[in-house]
Amino acid sequence: MPLPPNVISSGPKVRFVFTRTGGAIVHARLSIWQDPGEPTQKRNDALFFEDSLDESETITRTLPAGVYACVLLVFIREDLNGTYRYEHLVNDEDSGRDEGDVNESSQPGEGRANRHEYGLVVS
Repeated sequence: MPLPPNVISSGPKVRFVFTRTGGAIVHARLSIWQDPGEPTQKRNDALFFEDSLDESETITRTLPAGVYACVLLVFIREDLNGTYRYEHLVNDEDSGRDEGDVNESSQPGEGRANRHEYGLVVS
């Protein structure tokens, strides 16, 4: 499995930041897969950005040297309204963002899920 086109290089200490604004609820889950595409591939970690009261959440992990595939799933659900904006940074590098309005009809509780994938090379 080749790495996605967006590849980030890092030392062992990696800082993952998720920021959000707007009237929708925005949560995210980041899966960190070690040795993607190899027989030894395994999920190394799963990070959850779920505190809707914080506009920004930061999680730092120390990872062993290696190659990783990271999959960020973002869940957006209408709350006060459907507007949202989010950004995911890895050591200050943009790794996923979106903005919009999930309130597209008169139905309450509209939402969507977005997926962002990137490679991470830790030395």
